[in-house]
Amino acid sequence: SETALVRPVAIMVENEPPARPQSGLYAAKVLFEIQAEEVTRFMAVYYDYSQNFEIGPIRSARHYFVDISTMFDAAYVHVGGSPMGLAEIKERNVNNINAIKGDRGFYRTSDRRIPHNLYAKLPNLKKEMERKKYRTETAKPIPFDFSESKLTSAQMLEKGVAGTAVKVVHIPYSRGYRVGYEFDPSANNFTRLYNDRPFKDYRSSTVVKADNVVIMRCNMHMIDEQMRHEMDLYEGGTCEIFVGGHHISGTWDRDRASGVFKYYDAGLNDVKFNPGNIIVHVVAPNQPVIVDDQTFASEKKKAVKKSKKGKNSKKSAQEEEDGGEDYGQ
Repeated sequence: SETALVRPVAIMVENEPPARPQSGLYAAKVLFEIQAEEVTRFMAVYYDYSQNFEIGPIRSARHYFVDISTMFDAAYVHVGGSPMGLAEIKERNVNNINAIKGDRGFYRTSDRRIPHNLYAKLPNLKKEMERKKYRTETAKPIPFDFSESKLTSAQMLEKGVAGTAVKVVHIPYSRGYRVGYEFDPSANNFTRLYNDRPFKDYRSSTVVKADNVVIMRCNMHMIDEQMRHEMDLYEGGTCEIFVGGHHISGTWDRDRASGVFKYYDAGLNDVKFNPGNIIVHVVAPNQPVIVDDQTFASEKKKAVKKSKKGKNSKKSAQEEEDGGEDYGQ
């Protein structure tokens, strides 16, 4: 298509305990959650710049998030980054808005301590894109296949879509961080849960909902003492996909030219998502996914060496990669 579309922004949002609850995640068109050191981190993709809500806390770049952002042709919003993250931005010439470099559109709040208090709003980020002479339009549509209407599990079964109805999904990342999704039949979407409670916005208390959830298994491993991760986002693998209240066990792969993820059901048919938003989890193959009372996990497992560095050492490394003195105590 020759039609010019709104170019999105992809914003890094942290997920360490002092950053919870976050702001603005409920409004992301696509939300990625992937491992970053000992916790996960979010990348939230937005298309509607007319909304003036708060987004954050904003944190640093990771190279695999930068890579994923290119499939949206997004302007990448962050504050500093890991060495590999900053190298990925430079090597691929990714348009980015970086608080460490003095780019505009950011502000700090007084109700949280540095580095957990950096936020932005979409209208201001659009102004910064214009000031930096970045394109604000793109020829790339959102890289997911959508149905024309929002279907229920029963309707998908009638259409021959493989799968089963689902009520509750759990991703037990760790004892103190359990992600879940509870299906709401009246809205035909999922309520996101954090430690079995609705995942609410910091400012508005809006509950994060998901019309679609994807849980992709990907080989990953730690690569240094700072517990940074490497992962192969092109090799393909298995996945659990939830479209409304319908569970599809399938596979994924990725087109190297466009960088777009492709999702297939057990019969290798393209998965069509319900209109609305999508939350994508990228997890290790041995990460259990509990669907109602059944556990799904790949048998492929990799040993990972744990760092012997103490908490203070890890914190210093995090502050260094996020920009050093800007994140001082």
